[in-house]
Amino acid sequence: MANFFDGVITSELKQLFKDGVDTLLNPDNSITSRCLLIYPSTKKTNSSGPNTVGQTSNFHHITGQPIPYHGVGHPAQDGENSQFVEVTEEVNMILVWNQRRWVDLSSVDIQEIKVPENYVQTMCHIDLLPKLQQAKEAIFDLDNEMYNRLKFVRYSDPENLGLFGKYYALTMWERASA
Repeated sequence: MANFFDGVITSELKQLFKDGVDTLLNPDNSITSRCLLIYPSTKKTNSSGPNTVGQTSNFHHITGQPIPYHGVGHPAQDGENSQFVEVTEEVNMILVWNQRRWVDLSSVDIQEIKVPENYVQTMCHIDLLPKLQQAKEAIFDLDNEMYNRLKFVRYSDPENLGLFGKYYALTMWERASA
C-alpha cells in the first residue's frame, strides 16, 4: 500500500516555505524591527607611543629595548588614558513578545517562565548566528520612539530553525534587572 503523502513535499514546496520566511525577514516589509546588539566591552587605549616600531611608551630597559611582558597586559595599556568601549551593531529581527506564539527551544522550558512579560523571542537569518552568540545584551524595537529602551540579556543560546533546512536562528532574551 502506498503512502498517501508520498510526493506532497516537493522541492517547490520547500522553496516556497523558504521564500515566504525570507520575505517576512526582509527589512523592507516592515515586519522586522531594528535591534541593537551589544557586545562585551573591549579595552581601548588612547595613549600615544613612540614612533619606533616595536617600542611602547615609557617602558624601556636601560639598553633602550622594550621590556617584554609575556602573558600579561602591558602597563601602558592600564594607564589613565585607557577606557572600556561598548561595541554595538544594528540588525533586523522579528520580535515575538506574545508567549503563546513562542517556538519551543531545546535549551529553554517555556512552561517554567513565570513572568513572560520580561522575555522576548527573536528570529533572524542564520547568517547572524555568530553575532548573536557573541552579543551579551540587546535593545529591541529601535523604530518605536514611544517604547522604553530596556536592555535584554541573552537567556538562551541561539538555535537553528527551519523547515527542510537550518536557514534561521531563534533566540530567547530576558529583560536585564534594573
